[in-house]
Amino acid sequence: MLVFDERGGIKEMAVPGGGVILTEQRAKRLVEQVRAFASVFPEGPLDVEWVLEGEKVWIVQCRPYIGQ
Repeated sequence: MLVFDERGGIKEMAVPGGGVILTEQRAKRLVEQVRAFASVFPEGPLDVEWVLEGEKVWIVQCRPYIGQ
């Protein structure tokens, strides 16, 4: 997982206890949030950036997915 470090940067750390970050409940909350704004992008799949703060899911950025 990525966390803020003491100097204001970001560092990668192992998940405590080797657990899973995106649990089923968190995934469901993420889906609910994306569904709330997905209609703004009717052209197809989305590339959604998100962060987790405790149990709160924050959408950071979203754009149409451009695949090959």
